[in-house]
Amino acid sequence: MIERTTASSSQIRISTQQQQSASDQAVEAMREIDEVTRQSETSAKRTETIAKELNSLSGNLEKAIEQFKIADQEEEPSSPRVRGDHRYAEIQEREAVAVGQMNR
Repeated sequence: MIERTTASSSQIRISTQQQQSASDQAVEAMREIDEVTRQSETSAKRTETIAKELNSLSGNLEKAIEQFKIADQEEEPSSPRVRGDHRYAEIQEREAVAVGQMNR
């Protein structure tokens, strides 16, 4: 009987140690999950900030590009950038002559 009691006591001690170890691992896993969650939150906030900055920059870029857009056909013919304008045709003709001279 003493041997069975000793064996049972030993088994209870081993089981208790295993449960303590499992409990410690669960607590550590919860800490890691908490840390990863905090990192994810921080990353999400950074991503949101960067997205807002990129949106603002794209708006600024669009405004800057407006200066360099070729005029639409609806512009007045007095604009030298309109393809139908005689000045545009003259420039194209000069370029063609210059290219022709370079090919000789």
